[in-house]
Amino acid sequence: MSDREFIEGYSLGLKDLESTLASARSAAKAGDRALAERLYLEIVASGVSDVRAYCNLGVLALLEKRSEEALRWLEQAVQTDPDNARSHLNLGMALQLEQCTAEANTVLWRAVSLDPPAEQN
Repeated sequence: MSDREFIEGYSLGLKDLESTLASARSAAKAGDRALAERLYLEIVASGVSDVRAYCNLGVLALLEKRSEEALRWLEQAVQTDPDNARSHLNLGMALQLEQCTAEANTVLWRAVSLDPPAEQN
């Protein structure tokens, strides 16, 4: 395989990833959580480590009241991209729902430190 073929294949993979993410977001927005989850799981099964897929799987699991699973996905999101404020925010909220207040506060403060609120004048 030439370098050019590898690069073109990689680009197609990225296009597929973005297309699958967009389809999953659309399904979730339309209320089809099962389809959205299946699409995010396809991304994970493909071997792509994508913080958006992990984070959204966590949120979907929370919505379906599968809190242990949600925590696993959200922890994976934070591990994948430790500087992603949204992942920390979602994990913190999930921990709060599980009554893990001290841990939730630590994670939520990390989210704020990564993306501080804008000053209001």
